[in-house]
Amino acid sequence: MNLRPSKRPRWSVEPLVTAFCLFTGQALAQTSAADSGAVAPLDDATETAASARDAFKRGTELARAAEWTDALAAFERSAELRSHAVTTYNIAFCERALGRYTRARKLFAKALLDNRARGGIELPDNLATAADDYLAELDRKLARLTITLWPPDAAVAIDDAPLELVASQGGRPLLIAGTRATGAPEAVGASSFELLLNPGAHKMVVFRAGYQSGTIERTVAPGDRGELELRATLPASARPETREQGSVSGRLPIYAAFGVGGAGVAVGVVAGIIAIGKARQLDQLCPGGRCEAGTPHSTLQTAHTAADVATIGFVVGAAGAATGFGLWWLLRPTSKPESQQSQLGVEVGVGSLLVTKRF
Repeated sequence: MNLRPSKRPRWSVEPLVTAFCLFTGQALAQTSAADSGAVAPLDDATETAASARDAFKRGTELARAAEWTDALAAFERSAELRSHAVTTYNIAFCERALGRYTRARKLFAKALLDNRARGGIELPDNLATAADDYLAELDRKLARLTITLWPPDAAVAIDDAPLELVASQGGRPLLIAGTRATGAPEAVGASSFELLLNPGAHKMVVFRAGYQSGTIERTVAPGDRGELELRATLPASARPETREQGSVSGRLPIYAAFGVGGAGVAVGVVAGIIAIGKARQLDQLCPGGRCEAGTPHSTLQTAHTAADVATIGFVVGAAGAATGFGLWWLLRPTSKPESQQSQLGVEVGVGSLLVTKRF
């Protein structure tokens, strides 16, 4: 991604020194006259304003030389000493030149808001118009993703910094990344929201106490639009479906039931074979079902006993099989709701690559 600033007409920077000195000078003169009725002496406030003007002029000189990082530091120093909408505009201009579009968007909007709050006297009309144009340009450059968050009260950080709320007026809230200092993930307060991102690679972290954190790495191109799911997952020990069917101890009841059933069937088969053999022997000894005197009583008794054992064996086998299948059904892993399924894979989109990991 090319982070070099685009060339802008010199009017976008040069008038700033004049505008700042003019409007700041008027504001200070009016305040002094209102307070004392005379020109104020060189007190601390005036020294602070002079230092702010010096830092502003230095920032403008550096900006003309395209020394954006040093220019930004000078303008930020000026803003610390004396807040002014033009200074904020220039800070936004430097952030844009450095490719930090979300910060630039926030600061251009702040310059316009500060100007309106102060009666519209700080930003010249051409700079106010330019700020509006830059905001429209930045909204085209920024990636905008529709985020689905699970669980809804999870905390989110992108590139090791929490998100910042831009707007929340009905529908999904709009949040922006890259405008806050490094810090721990913070709750968003919504299960779905819109997210503005700088073009480039990002690391997204989802955290919630009692869950396994989720990490996603995503690269977005300028103007990307799409949807993304961010989720933390329940640890294995906390999932309702983890009844350890996959372990030996979890499968013992199933094994026992099928074992009893198998033994019953085996006994039934053996006893059945014996009963059939004895029945054939009796058929030979007792033609037509009539046994002559002297027919061995033990043969008849054995046939009846074997038949009874076979019947009992098959009943036990059927009961064991039914019990085994019933236990398997009760102890099987239940499928997780989609909202709790883990995300693991690769998603390829226009100008983007999504890799999902868990740790």
